[in-house]
Amino acid sequence: MKNCPVGKGTDTDWIKRFNDYDAAQSEANGGKGYVGPIPGLGYTPSNIYGWDESYVLKGYLGVYRATKNKDYLDKFIEDVDGMFAQLEDFQGDGFESWWTSAYSIDLIMNGNMEKDSIYYKDSHGAYITDGWYPYPWYGSKGSVYRTDAEKAEGKYSTLVQNSEGEDFVGAYTIIPNYTAGKQYHFKFKAKNKHPDNIGKIMIVRQDTGEAIKEFSFSSTDWESHSVGFKTPDTAGIQIRVYLTNANTDDPNAATYYDEVSLQQFGEFIVHEGMALTAISEFIDLIYHDKNPSKRYQKKAKDYLKVLEKNFVPKWEQYWVEWEKEGKKLGVYKFPFDDTARMTQINEYFPFFEPSKGITLPHNQYAAAGRTLVNLYRVTNKETYLNKVERMGNFFKNSLHKKETDNGSAYVWNYWDNSGKRWDFGYFRYKSEDISHANIELGFAVDLYLIKKVFTEEDMMNFTTTFKELIWQGDYSDPRVSMFVNGSGSKNYSVLISEWVTLSQFNKEVRDISVQLLNRKQDTFGATYGMVLIGNLLRYNPELQV
Repeated sequence: MKNCPVGKGTDTDWIKRFNDYDAAQSEANGGKGYVGPIPGLGYTPSNIYGWDESYVLKGYLGVYRATKNKDYLDKFIEDVDGMFAQLEDFQGDGFESWWTSAYSIDLIMNGNMEKDSIYYKDSHGAYITDGWYPYPWYGSKGSVYRTDAEKAEGKYSTLVQNSEGEDFVGAYTIIPNYTAGKQYHFKFKAKNKHPDNIGKIMIVRQDTGEAIKEFSFSSTDWESHSVGFKTPDTAGIQIRVYLTNANTDDPNAATYYDEVSLQQFGEFIVHEGMALTAISEFIDLIYHDKNPSKRYQKKAKDYLKVLEKNFVPKWEQYWVEWEKEGKKLGVYKFPFDDTARMTQINEYFPFFEPSKGITLPHNQYAAAGRTLVNLYRVTNKETYLNKVERMGNFFKNSLHKKETDNGSAYVWNYWDNSGKRWDFGYFRYKSEDISHANIELGFAVDLYLIKKVFTEEDMMNFTTTFKELIWQGDYSDPRVSMFVNGSGSKNYSVLISEWVTLSQFNKEVRDISVQLLNRKQDTFGATYGMVLIGNLLRYNPELQV
């Protein structure tokens, strides 16, 4: 490894850089930042809180710890109050939450219309879009078919062309399985062929023919549309999605459809855990402050009530624990519904949605674990301690030692089978990437700081992982690997927000991090820059000098 030419750091003004990132993120989304509600949606999807706003909040706390400037705590409170103002019991289960559909299973097969199916009679050479069916089947003009004449994305769309003498023409697909009584999100892109045409979609119960939802539109340009609806309270009723044209008396009316999807709105423990890690850290910070202001004290108490009323009990039904070789292990599982999409295994037939009810990947339960560690520090409740110790044992049991020239390093997978009967299907055991590893590492460090599960030797092993495997060893050309085992791209984005916290154990981590962060061009967004600098300054306050 080449010597660092800059000693402890450089002349970078880290506070200015942090404030510049803060200003940039505040201007996002029409000046609403990442608190929301997001313009055009009316709410903020939970993934934005998990993968953007969580970094803003952690950044504020990190810089406050380094500088003791309460302006950052005030910014923190303003954001959290805005987030909590959007909490809603939208599923009617008694728990307020944030939500999104973006991470759920897509129940529409071939919604992008790229796959063709069969040639059908009297279609004049047209093919049906695979997974979609024409109504009526005997259309004499090829009334429903895949076309490359117009498309929103890719190469194809589906055209619904009215037929003379038909009262109703449409393309439909069948949704045989869904989670009963839940909110779903139907999205599509469409355009009408003629200015006076009106396109129309219908979500229909097959048992009664009743339309659960109808939506019409008149644009002749490709536009995105979004429709929400609730599924029947009874499972097992077939649902059909119809893509139609409402001008039934016009044989020339037609509508193009593309990029159709149907996904469940739901809560995600990883998004909540990420967002609430910093909020629970604030609560802990204020509860252990010897002279807290009354305002901060009240906020901490109010926030604690929200977390203990909503976050903690909501996920209890997905918790499991067991013993292995005398140690107690535990983990959260995926809900058994359509929010349980997981890209590691669902691309292989017949495992289109096998993650229902199985063990979460390490980063997802670790995000929740970090919140519970802070809640334990505040409340001393054994139930929180039991969970974090059991999750910590499961994660530690998944670590593997890799010997380097300068000591033992820890490597691990993105996801591991628990070995219990609820886990099934195909797990792809690939090395964890350094980005998701931030969450698991942060959880391990949090446990070490309360003297549970992880030891000083473990911290040294994680440090060796960073110095010997992830860091590529050249200060003049600073690079990091994509995966914790040192594989993958050697010029990966500097996603090391929790790795920099290892500088509390070894100051060479600080020097490496500074050099990486002072590369000529940022390879991350403003929100991530905030958490990076916040953590860097929290454990290296001398860098502000």
